[in-house]
Amino acid sequence: MTSVTKKINMLKLKLIDILSGTDIDGTLQMLKQHQYLPAEELDVLRQQQLDHLFDIAKSSTGYYAQFENYDEVPTLTKQIMKERPDDFLSSAYKGKVFKKFTGGTSGTPFPYQTSALAQSHLWAGLILSWESCGYEFGDRVAFIAGSALIKVDAKHKVFYKLLNVDKYPVASMDESIMAAHLNKIRDNDTKLIYGYAMSINLIADFMLENNIPPIESMKGIVCTSEVLTDKMRVNIEKAFNVKVYNQYGCNEAGLSGFECEKGNMHLITSRCMYEIDEYGVLLSTDLANDAYIFMKYNTGDIVKLSDEKCSCGRNYPVISKIEGRGNEMLVDQRNKVIHSSYFNFLFKNDHSIKQYQVTFDERSVCINLKVDHTFNRNNRQFYLELIKNDFVFDKYEIATNKEFHIGKNLKHTFIVDKRSQQQVLTA
Repeated sequence: MTSVTKKINMLKLKLIDILSGTDIDGTLQMLKQHQYLPAEELDVLRQQQLDHLFDIAKSSTGYYAQFENYDEVPTLTKQIMKERPDDFLSSAYKGKVFKKFTGGTSGTPFPYQTSALAQSHLWAGLILSWESCGYEFGDRVAFIAGSALIKVDAKHKVFYKLLNVDKYPVASMDESIMAAHLNKIRDNDTKLIYGYAMSINLIADFMLENNIPPIESMKGIVCTSEVLTDKMRVNIEKAFNVKVYNQYGCNEAGLSGFECEKGNMHLITSRCMYEIDEYGVLLSTDLANDAYIFMKYNTGDIVKLSDEKCSCGRNYPVISKIEGRGNEMLVDQRNKVIHSSYFNFLFKNDHSIKQYQVTFDERSVCINLKVDHTFNRNNRQFYLELIKNDFVFDKYEIATNKEFHIGKNLKHTFIVDKRSQQQVLTA
């Protein structure tokens, strides 16, 4: 990329900020500096932000007015926010607001708002994650995703144009559509693919099965929104012949994480005050959103943090493992809770199994496996006996190559909870 092209691209970023009322450019430059600050210095900056946010929350919201200090604030759940949504709006905030919805893969999505600063952090964190695989602003990017990432309104069309993003919706992914997607990605000299792990993995399968060569212009692939299993990562890298990076985000909680060039996932703590509760669930306070205030929000994501310092030189903390996203839990008739990571580990070394999805209700459980021709009756019986030993249901089933259940936002979920709402609330 020439110096002239780089200048033009940076002008496009400034134009995005002018049109949207954000400061993505300034926030990105700040994050580039923050990631290498000593951890102690970053902690001081975050504590200052937290103190300021709590003062605002106590004086300008209905919910936080009842607490004398941050330590008194209890864990915040989506259910609490649904019951009293207006109590989290700050009457002190006078800037531009951005209307959002939570993902809704494990329940009904609910609306919330973010400030211009929070919106700036969202995109700055995303661009920072892309830069780990060599992305330069202005490189052509392919979004392979559903409604959680791809928006279709007029404002976003302009935004994608300036960002040099091509959209590849995943509502339908038959062979002809995947072939057309690949041809367009190749013809457009695409440098980066960003999107749903499951959908990108399907395309990788298609490429390998049909001996389709890798795309020479590609710098890397960043997967988001769904759990990227080790098996999927290997498969995608084999098909595209580029490194695959994982990206983590929970926007309502102010959380964003990215995998660096050394293979470690860094949590961007410039925007959040985080903690892990006794169950291993990540809680977070969005320090940038003073329009609609989330404090100690329960993300439902089970993560493990590492004490090791990454050799890349960044001092953002390292997430050593994301056990699972959202509330992807299996609950049997004894109320025994099993996370989707159980199945990731169970099927990890079975090369005949390409993907899975578990559906359960109050009485039954069905494991739907996408398998190749080497999967046989003995394999089926083996897994059937295992789940009978580990879970208690009236009915057990192993299905193969049935259509997967896909949510409204077209994400693939590993666990599909079909229990009645009353049962879910009391489990």
